[in-house]
Amino acid sequence: MNLNYDPTETEFLAFVASADRQLDSHSIAIDYDGEVIIDAEKHYPHVPSDRYKFFTHIRDISLHSMDMLMALYKSLRLIFEEGTDPHYDWYIRQAA
Repeated sequence: MNLNYDPTETEFLAFVASADRQLDSHSIAIDYDGEVIIDAEKHYPHVPSDRYKFFTHIRDISLHSMDMLMALYKSLRLIFEEGTDPHYDWYIRQAA
């Protein structure tokens, strides 16, 4: 999924549904071209910030909650559009 193409909530949900659910946590990253990567196998704890605009880890339980998914969708869009520290805590943003 690429944020440059203004994906809808429905497209985001389809993208998340396609994620491998074998593990209980996933890494999510946004590269500087707007591509969103969600992966159950990759972890980015020490990735240089010049490689990804944003990255985080989420627990699988978050992928089953519609409220959490919508908060994640809105946060990813805001992070990409406004720019932020790659270590930004998107979960805090959902309260805004």
